[in-house]
Amino acid sequence: MGKRLVQLIKLCFEGFSDIVFPFCGRCLCCESISINYLCSKCSSKISYVKTPYYINLCESSIKIKCYSVAYYSHSFKKLLLKFKYKGNFNCSDYFVSQMKECIERNNIQFDIISYVPSTKKIVRKRGFNQSEVLALKLAEALNKKCCSLLMRKEGAMEQKKLSREDRLNNLKGIFSVKDAFNIKNKKILLIDDVFTTGATVYHCSEQLLSKDVFEVIILTLAKSNV
Repeated sequence: MGKRLVQLIKLCFEGFSDIVFPFCGRCLCCESISINYLCSKCSSKISYVKTPYYINLCESSIKIKCYSVAYYSHSFKKLLLKFKYKGNFNCSDYFVSQMKECIERNNIQFDIISYVPSTKKIVRKRGFNQSEVLALKLAEALNKKCCSLLMRKEGAMEQKKLSREDRLNNLKGIFSVKDAFNIKNKKILLIDDVFTTGATVYHCSEQLLSKDVFEVIILTLAKSNV
């Protein structure tokens, strides 16, 4: 409980800092003078994902529509690493602006925002779940409800060390839906940071749809080239 309280205080402080000490006029990536979050040089290195893509649920004809802001490379990768591992919340503000733009450009319709839960070990080490931070800030920007719908068990191996098939098997049974929420017939926008093989969002979507959710839509910051 103490660590969770510290985490919440940190997030509140970051939000307060954004108001008192707004964007300082330097590129978040290279720190050169810039009137925008990114200078023109760093911005030009970002390769945006222009169209949605799909994942198929096994033993089902259901296709889950997925959106990503950009590919996981160059400036975008550098910013995401700054956010996740150095706690640079200014980067999260930039990311949320890009996710909001993606939603509006594609006219994505949904009822509730949720996010992929992280392990307790990672949250203790990092101090926060990056997907939760993004979902909360995005919900505020869009005046939508953000709910912590999913639970995650401990014990799974680290995904980045596994093949695509092993990733799917590794996360089987790891996620479950919290009983406190009635999400029947709702459209859920599920937030995560990076789409690689789709194993994580696959299992999360499977669990949400088992609760008679009308639709699950995936939105990630980045997409790998896999």
